Parts: sequence; C-alpha cells; structure tokens
Amino acid sequence: MSMSNQELIRRKLLDERLSLDAFTVKKKSNDIFIKAKDLIKNTDAKNILLYYSIKNEVETKSIIDYIIRLGRKVYLPVLISDNEFVAKEAMGKLEKKKHGIFEPVVGSIQQEFDLIICPGVAFDEKLNRLGFGGGYYDRYLMNYKNITKVGLAYEFQIVNMIYPQHHDVSMDMVITEKRVLIYENY
Repeated sequence: MSMSNQELIRRKLLDERLSLDAFTVKKKSNDIFIKAKDLIKNTDAKNILLYYSIKNEVETKSIIDYIIRLGRKVYLPVLISDNEFVAKEAMGKLEKKKHGIFEPVVGSIQQEFDLIICPGVAFDEKLNRLGFGGGYYDRYLMNYKNITKVGLAYEFQIVNMIYPQHHDVSMDMVITEKRVLIYENY
C-alpha cells in the first residue's frame, strides 16, 4: 500500500521539525511569540484555547505566561478518548499524559472561546491545516466555525497545497517566524 501525499508531507515535516536544535526552536518561536503577542494584545479575547508545545513544536510556554499576565484565561486540551479532547483551564500544575502531552491537573472545563491557537504539521497558503492524523482538532474545531483560529508554524511548515478533506477545518490566520498569513475573507 503506498503512502498518501498527506502522509508523506506529514512524515517529512515531522522529521524536519524533530531535527531542529534547541537554539533554532527558541529563536524562531520567539519571533513567532512577538507576532502572536501583538495579535493577542489587540483582541479582547478573554478565553483562549492553546496547546502546550512538545517535540519541537512552536514553543507556547511564553504565550501561555503572557496571556495569564494579561489577566485572561488559557485552556489546554485534555484527552478523554482516542480521538477526543476537552479544554481545561491551565491553572497550576500540568501533568505529562498520553503522547507526552502536558495537561492541567485541576481547572474547570470550558466550551466558550474567543480565540483558538492550534498546532499543525503543515499549513498551506489558503490556511488549510494538516494535523497529526488523529483528527482531534478537526473534530473539536467543527463546533467553533465562527471563532478566530490561528495556527502557529515554522516557515518550512508552509507547503504548496494541502488537499483538505470534508471534515478538515482551516485557519483564519497562520503565524510563522517570517510572516502572518491571513485568510482573505477574514
């Protein structure tokens, strides 16, 4: 059985991301943080769903700290099954769980958000998102069509074309260390 085009892109980009050294991750993530900070500061988003970065993803710790310093609330995904998560407020201690993902230990579950910041393996110029293949985010985002969704990625994760499937949810914006891509109808 041959690998799909999506699977090839996924493998290639995950390998490339995992091969980044700590200095590069820090530097590029900081450039992305500066742009994300402006976006967050200029919205009145009070409840923000974010991810806790692992495996050389764009680092989100500084974004989480910044949002909390602004007096707003950060929610992180908590896996409740093999393909589903709920969002819990990031208060205090985080615990390393399935797939090495850090989840809040305490904190209330939230379903209303003003802004959602997503990870992804790849994005294209039309802001389609290629995830890790589990469908967690796509299933979750289906319920948030009208909420601003922002992807964080390194420039090399911007690819020519992702062929979205009917259940894939695209972003309104993608921030890389070099630019901010904005959906034209946004």
